[in-house]
Amino acid sequence: MADTEIFMGVVGLIILLLLAYPFFIKRNPMIKMQQDDFQDEKEQVFMQLSELEYDYQMGKIPEKAYINTKSELTSKASKYVSHSNEDLIEIEKRVDIEISEVLNKSRVGKELMNEK
Repeated sequence: MADTEIFMGVVGLIILLLLAYPFFIKRNPMIKMQQDDFQDEKEQVFMQLSELEYDYQMGKIPEKAYINTKSELTSKASKYVSHSNEDLIEIEKRVDIEISEVLNKSRVGKELMNEK
C-alpha cells in the first residue's frame, strides 16, 4: 500500500510539473519581435496601397503612376497574404478587397471626426 501511495504521489507530481511548465518557460523575445516586424511591414504595405487608391480616386496622381505603383505594392502585399497555389489575379482581388475595407474604415473614422 505504501508503494502505491508513493507511486501515485510521484505520478501526481509529474503531472503537476507538466501542467505548470508552460508558465515557467521564457519565450524567445526575438520571435515576438519578428512577428511584430512582420505585422508592422504588412500594415505599412496595405496602408500604402490604401493611400495610393485614395490619392488616385481624388485625382492627385496620374493613371500610369497609379498602375505602376499599385503593381509594385501589390507584389509586396502578396507575400503577406497566405495562399496556396493561388494565381496572382486572385491575390490582387484580395488586396483590392482589403484596400477597400481600409478605405471604408478610414472614411468612417474621418466622418466620425468631422461630426464632432
